Amino acid sequence: MRGKSFIILSIVLIFGTAWLIAANRKYASAPSPSSKNLHNIRHAPYPSTLAIQPFCPLKKLIGIPCPGCGSTRAILYLSKGRFREALYMNPLALLVALFCAIAYFWAFADLLKNRNTLEIFLTTPLSPKYLPLLLIPILLNWIFNFYKGF
Repeated sequence: MRGKSFIILSIVLIFGTAWLIAANRKYASAPSPSSKNLHNIRHAPYPSTLAIQPFCPLKKLIGIPCPGCGSTRAILYLSKGRFREALYMNPLALLVALFCAIAYFWAFADLLKNRNTLEIFLTTPLSPKYLPLLLIPILLNWIFNFYKGF
């Protein structure tokens, strides 16, 4: 029997993949911004044909972007192979996408070998000495979002 964290991660990965497939089908003709001026892509439209639009509560409430602003567009650009635009939209989204890709294979390997290494990894508490490794990139990404004018 798999643990709660493994099941939650599996559900998130399945729904995330389904959303990405649906978004790419509905948003297949996203305009390609000029590669000479990356600032033009911050105005790239959201997939308006999707039933649920990207939404940032922090930006809506107090008018400032959160560290995650631009993640939806970054993942859409990444799924189309437009890495430069994806990196500009939100560099942290690329790391999350990389973790999700690794998690797919890791979970599959655990299922085949009847192990729980991914679940152990997910439920092991993070040592406080590693906290700056998480917080500094988030802070830098947030500053980058302010710089871009999100």
